This record gives sequence, C-alpha cells and structure tokens, in this order.
Amino acid sequence: MDRILFLRKYMEENLRRQIIYNVYSSLKRSGIFIMFQYSLQMKILLKKYFSSVKTDFFLLNFPPAFVYFCKK
Repeated sequence: MDRILFLRKYMEENLRRQIIYNVYSSLKRSGIFIMFQYSLQMKILLKKYFSSVKTDFFLLNFPPAFVYFCKK
C-alpha cells in the first residue's frame, strides 16, 4: 500500500511540474499567470519557475481562496 501511495504522489507532483512548465513556456516575456487555490501548496513550485510570485487572500470568495500572480 505504501508503494502505491508513493507512486501516486510522485505522479501527481510530476504532473504539476509539467503543467507549470507548459504554462511558463507558453507565456510571452513578462507575461503574467494568475491562478487560484484553496491552500498555499503550489507557492514553492511556482517560485522555481517565475521571477515574481505574489499571493493575495480573497476572504469574500466562497470558500475563501488564495490567488497567485506569477510574472515570467
């Protein structure tokens, strides 16, 4: 069971990296990528790709969410 959980987590991380890489690659120079998430889980990964990553918290959203503003 531990092997299955490990493989699943590895595959999910790999997929996240591929998606962020593809988004980054498709942006023009100084392009901006905006995304929202209900946690800060992606912040470290986003900082590896983008020169600037800023977050804001939208309490009025239901449920409240974090919005990432990422600049290439």
